[in-house]
Amino acid sequence: MKNKKNLKQSDFPFFDMHLHILPEVDDGADSIEESCRMIAMEWEQGVRFMCATPHFRMKEPLSREKVIEAYKKVNSVLEEKYPQMRLYLGQEIYYSRGIMDALDSKKALTINGSRYVLLEFSPDERYSIIFSALRELLQRGYIPILAHVERISALWKQWERMDELRSMYIPFQMNTSSLIGGSMNLEVRQCRRLVSEGYIDLLGTDAHGSHWRPPEYKAAADWIARDCGEETLRRMAVDNPVSILNGQLLQF
Repeated sequence: MKNKKNLKQSDFPFFDMHLHILPEVDDGADSIEESCRMIAMEWEQGVRFMCATPHFRMKEPLSREKVIEAYKKVNSVLEEKYPQMRLYLGQEIYYSRGIMDALDSKKALTINGSRYVLLEFSPDERYSIIFSALRELLQRGYIPILAHVERISALWKQWERMDELRSMYIPFQMNTSSLIGGSMNLEVRQCRRLVSEGYIDLLGTDAHGSHWRPPEYKAAADWIARDCGEETLRRMAVDNPVSILNGQLLQF
């Protein structure tokens, strides 16, 4: 379902482009009350625009109707209690055989009805499989976004692979929680390096609840603004999300 309200790249609060806030559709919010608690946490951290991305797996496909019904429930809450917030719809699509047909038939949802696809791979997936899948999606007219790129071990092992994917104009999404922690944490340091060197295009909390994997945005945003500059934060937290939701190409 596409939210047709056109967006402008000016003076916007934060966008959370990856979260599991829809009630009773996946391992995220288990009730509309939990969705409401997550919304309140997002609001307090300065998030005003969210893209719900419930899981899509070929082995356990969600019905499109169930996803849209849950989306409408959360939208009703926003209209009543948080009229300044907007919710968009997509899915986090786990790569496996049959995904291309699921996208073509619209059983699996793209981001806000655009060509962008939030694509998840197993953390230990072989690079050859990742590369082939991304290339096929591009050939079919989609623009894959690599979900939580920091989890993919094949890219950590050889950073030149990230450069190869960037040359194909593949956007990278990072979870905000991966940027939160002390400087002695090696994984946090590596994730921060990816941000500071310009590899990351998009931020998402990947939140699943108000207690388990809650939305954590502000601490990551504060670090980016302080150490990488407000322009970098704006690119990842505002400008690129606007382009994606409007179906426009990112500027790499």
